[in-house]
Amino acid sequence: MSVSAVWCLSLLIVSSAVTHTTRAVTVLPKTCMSHHQPGDIVLGGIFPLRFASRPACSGRLSPWAVRLAEGMVFTINEINRRDDLLPNVTLGYDLRDDCRSEEVAMWTTLSFIHNSSTAFPEYLDCTPETVGRVSGIVGTGFSQTSIFVAKTASLFQVPVVSYAASSDELSDNTAFPYFLRTYPPDSLQVDVILDVLVHFQWEYIALLYSLTSDGIHGAFALQEQAEEMGVCVAFLSPMREFPTDDELEAIIEKLQTHSKVEVVVLFGAKSEAQAVLRAVKESGMRQIVWLGTTHWGYQLLEDDLGDVAVGALFVRDYRPTVQAFGEYYASLDPSSPDTSPWFKEMANEWLLTKNCSHLSKCPLSRGNTEGLIMNSVNAFAYAMDTLLRQNCSEGLCQQDNLQQMSGESLLHALRNVQFKGPYGQVSFDSNGDGRGRYGVSNWQYHNGKYKMEDIGVWDAVNSTHLWLNDHLIQWPGNSSSQPRSVCREDCLPGYAFTTLRQRCCSGCTKCLDNNIVVNETLCSPCEEAHWPDSDFKTCIPIVPTRLQLSDPLVATVLSLLIVGLACCLLTGFGMVAKRKHILIKATSRELTCIHITGLMLSYGAGLILLTAYPTLASCIAFESFISISFTMSYAPTLLKVLRIHRIFKSGRVTNKRPRFTSPKSQIVIVVIFIVAQLIMSFLSATLSPSTPYKLYTLDMGNYSEIYCAFGYGFLAPCLLNLAIITACCYFAFRARKVPDNYNESRFIGISVYTTLVLCLAAIPVYTTTNRVLPKVATISLAVTLNSYLSLVCLYLSKLYVIVCGYKVQPSTNRGSFTLQNAASTSAFAATTSNVRQPVMSAWGSESTHGLNPMMAYGASTSESNKA
Repeated sequence: MSVSAVWCLSLLIVSSAVTHTTRAVTVLPKTCMSHHQPGDIVLGGIFPLRFASRPACSGRLSPWAVRLAEGMVFTINEINRRDDLLPNVTLGYDLRDDCRSEEVAMWTTLSFIHNSSTAFPEYLDCTPETVGRVSGIVGTGFSQTSIFVAKTASLFQVPVVSYAASSDELSDNTAFPYFLRTYPPDSLQVDVILDVLVHFQWEYIALLYSLTSDGIHGAFALQEQAEEMGVCVAFLSPMREFPTDDELEAIIEKLQTHSKVEVVVLFGAKSEAQAVLRAVKESGMRQIVWLGTTHWGYQLLEDDLGDVAVGALFVRDYRPTVQAFGEYYASLDPSSPDTSPWFKEMANEWLLTKNCSHLSKCPLSRGNTEGLIMNSVNAFAYAMDTLLRQNCSEGLCQQDNLQQMSGESLLHALRNVQFKGPYGQVSFDSNGDGRGRYGVSNWQYHNGKYKMEDIGVWDAVNSTHLWLNDHLIQWPGNSSSQPRSVCREDCLPGYAFTTLRQRCCSGCTKCLDNNIVVNETLCSPCEEAHWPDSDFKTCIPIVPTRLQLSDPLVATVLSLLIVGLACCLLTGFGMVAKRKHILIKATSRELTCIHITGLMLSYGAGLILLTAYPTLASCIAFESFISISFTMSYAPTLLKVLRIHRIFKSGRVTNKRPRFTSPKSQIVIVVIFIVAQLIMSFLSATLSPSTPYKLYTLDMGNYSEIYCAFGYGFLAPCLLNLAIITACCYFAFRARKVPDNYNESRFIGISVYTTLVLCLAAIPVYTTTNRVLPKVATISLAVTLNSYLSLVCLYLSKLYVIVCGYKVQPSTNRGSFTLQNAASTSAFAATTSNVRQPVMSAWGSESTHGLNPMMAYGASTSESNKA
């Protein structure tokens, strides 16, 4: 069975039931009240002239609907005066009241097609005065009644153009093939409401909707799209046309429970909105921003609810005032026979209420909705004009041509019509919907009067869609600050939202110090050596900190380095100045120069480590300085102690001089060691150099340190130096029993033993600590103390003897020397210069009982003789 057949059967069943059982109750005599004007072509008009009531059609008149009805009359009269539109054709009209009832709307539609051969006159409750065949219907003002009208009219192929129906259900061409509308669908209205919510950053709302087609479809479309746009519906409640006290109390209780809700979206007709607003007013609860449509907004003043709705925002179709209609409406006379019966009734009630004798003294209030009805009527006029110009010869139409205008051809012409209306260009899309353009208004109270103030526009054609002038808005309580409708705390930087028990509500939880907040809901740790910025939104690299010279430990080590370097310079100058002294000659001056240079490099390495910012160049310089300085310090020391050991060892078995003990030979050997170290240092710097390293651990927080970390290549120079120092220790130990500190062997032993101890102490500290200061300070301090020890034991003691005036004199005690002060008669044995001669050697020239002490000290034979 087809859809049309099913709908026909439904009409018959409902018609029979109503006719035979509730005829006197459901269809009242006022249902058949009409305002008409005959014409060549007649348009029917259905308007919600009376408010919904029980029984139907017993409510009071709606001024809004009366203006719409007069708007249709005005538009048809204007069309009839034109020569360019429907020339030689008179449009007629037949206006009816649907009483905002689906049943009445259906009966009204059937009455329009009463003269049709396919009508059902036996089911009509009354027979209005006939004005001619209705070619099209303008109406209705609400979606629920438009659905019945569209279904019924489609059965008889009568096009319907609504001026205010907005339900998305009516966009279905299959279900409503003969329905069009100049009013945009609810889907666009939902888009406007959502854009308003997003504009004001209202994220937590309540949703109330009526159990009508508009309310249900609009509410569920908004709920579905709201989540995608970050708007949470705290709760939604349906409302019947006449809600009971219990239902209203439940809504009030929900609003009080959800105390964070400051915005309520209301999809409803006038009766539902009136009931809810009155309940809110009587409860004395907090002020709320109401967001809805002007379906109920324009009735606030009439219902004495203007105060509770101050600050409300309304989405309405965009409709500037039509000046010509305003003049026409103001000129209407309720006593004129041409005036509609509804205007007469409303005007008389108005005059009685205002205690006026004429409308000129107390004019009726008027809105700006007339453009809606004007667009619908003009759409029919332009479509008919197109058809008649196509079918009539030379622009003259006979009555037969007018009668042959089919609903199907008229529908096709309507879908393709385009014209400029009072609100702009008018056309229909593929679904028969009008183009979407809305205004946004604000309900305000100024100077003792309530009014609807336009504050913005929403246009589907523009890319930005919504434009609002926030400065024109009056918020509830006449507050200058915009209400906040959110159910979440304002989290400080570093805090993330956490879900609370109540739906869509969130609190704040602190993230870890090294975490950023992602999307305001997630704590995400920064990668190593990074730290959140001040807003905790981005991880930024931690700028590493170098050693601070103001640190007490750094300042102490740095002072020791500077003093040590100065001592090296003074020692060098002293050794040069006293180079002919017997003690200086005995130290092997060439090796001494190399040794002191190595000590200076050691101090220089410490200065680089403490003062230079760690870069690749400074790290390589430090690595090279420390490697070469140790080689230059301990290679000469090794040769000195080795020479002592070899001289005394060979002196016991032979009178032959040991090989490679001359100054030139020893310098060559030292140079070989240094060159080998230079090669290793070069390879180390090339293959695996020391590099700047950023030291960071979680417990350091927003702090990172940088220092020079040794590369694996540094092991090769270290192994060479370790071999030299180990050899020094070995031969110093072997030479420990030479006569009375002969040629400073014991001081050399103390120096190299201490070096090993310092290295063994520094290595664990360097490798285990997770702070730069202990690492760098330990290395610098070990190098510094080692250099001080060598400087004091091997050189400063001799300079002290020389500078203080002690003289070296031969002693009768087996060739030992006695140091005497020139200014004193007292004498003492100096451990640093008391030399005891060994067994006789063939090398000696001053004594036949032993080696020449100068030979043992490393001076040449000629130098000994001169001494």
